[in-house]
Amino acid sequence: MSQFPASTRGFSLPELMVAMVIGLILTLAVSVMVARQESIRRGLSSGNDLTSNAAYAAYFLDRELRSAGAGFSQTVPDNYGCLVHAAARDKGQLLPAPKAFPAPFDTLPKDYRLAPLIVFAGAGANGSDVIAVATGNAGVGGNGLPVAPKSVATDRLNLANTLGLRGGDLALLSQAGMDCMVQQVRDDFVGGGTTVLEFGGNYAAEAIAGFGVTAFSQGKTFATMLGNVVGNQPRSLAGVLDIDASVKAARFVRTCDAFNVPLVTFVDVPGFLPGTAQEWGGIIRHGAKLLYAYAEATVPKLTVITRKAYGGAYDVMSSKHIRADFNFAWPTAEVAVMGPEGAVNIVFRKELEGNGEAEVAARRAELIDDYKARFANPYTAAERGYVDDVIEPRRTRPVLVDALETTLTKRERRPPRKHGNIPL
Repeated sequence: MSQFPASTRGFSLPELMVAMVIGLILTLAVSVMVARQESIRRGLSSGNDLTSNAAYAAYFLDRELRSAGAGFSQTVPDNYGCLVHAAARDKGQLLPAPKAFPAPFDTLPKDYRLAPLIVFAGAGANGSDVIAVATGNAGVGGNGLPVAPKSVATDRLNLANTLGLRGGDLALLSQAGMDCMVQQVRDDFVGGGTTVLEFGGNYAAEAIAGFGVTAFSQGKTFATMLGNVVGNQPRSLAGVLDIDASVKAARFVRTCDAFNVPLVTFVDVPGFLPGTAQEWGGIIRHGAKLLYAYAEATVPKLTVITRKAYGGAYDVMSSKHIRADFNFAWPTAEVAVMGPEGAVNIVFRKELEGNGEAEVAARRAELIDDYKARFANPYTAAERGYVDDVIEPRRTRPVLVDALETTLTKRERRPPRKHGNIPL
């Protein structure tokens, strides 16, 4: 017969409960540590991805800010200062400038260099012009790109690569001992997939001052990119939004949002294009696509109002009303329901009727100035919180870089649904 010690016994209920609680605490602690490490890993991965995307967006931003031109970097070998020849097909020769300066500058030396400028008409005190000098190109640098020997034809040339180039870019062809020629890249050109740079467009002249592109086929030739003139939207339908522009912009916004690329929007829009053709074509429905795309996007959204921002078109262009993260404005910005001239003609129509022509012109000018001072400026919008800051144009890049860094950790909770219902 087996004998058991009298002191042998199992765990009591309180002891089992304490042991279970300790086990649960240890399991919870381990789970929290694992989850924390996984969260850090994913956060770092997402942050790195967003940093890369922000850098990519900053490259395009830098390119647009410098799109007035690059000029020469005189400290780099094989960058030549030269007499520049440029022509437009419909206007004839535009350059060079006169060989002799007029008085009182006729005594200055003639070894001057090309330096592209951006002129902000009437932006300074007392209506004076503000001039900024463009000094580089983000995509390809301010230095000349070597042209492959004997690769120059009438309408094309070969480079080592065409990354960062696009249709409408202006290229300055230079060679030691020769004058320079300005050529324009073909409008539908997309760089990166070929080494052949093809010319076309308004500034692609076959011959200027007695020589053509083929004159650069023998020596050591460089192509210096001077920026882009095609992307200047105010020169196309005054920058208005029509059906095609709305659909194109909406598709671009949704593409950036799908691949986590921050959005930087420069606004100069006087409104939607009026007319029965646009109304019958569905401008409201197609314009709503752009509004929806911006409102739905969860990537960082930065906006800079450079000039006109009128009416409903202002609202859909990444305004504060549709949850843009940062909205900045230049002093030249005009945020209003409509332009001063149109508003005065409508609001004060009866007051302006029945007076003499000189009196009407003087009174209209007075009312327009009053409208600009009270409404068509960025400061009224800033008072109401629609603009975060009014900045000088030269501060645009550092301000946007700071804003991009601030929004690196932006996260938005999405509603638990499959997708939104964009107006198709």
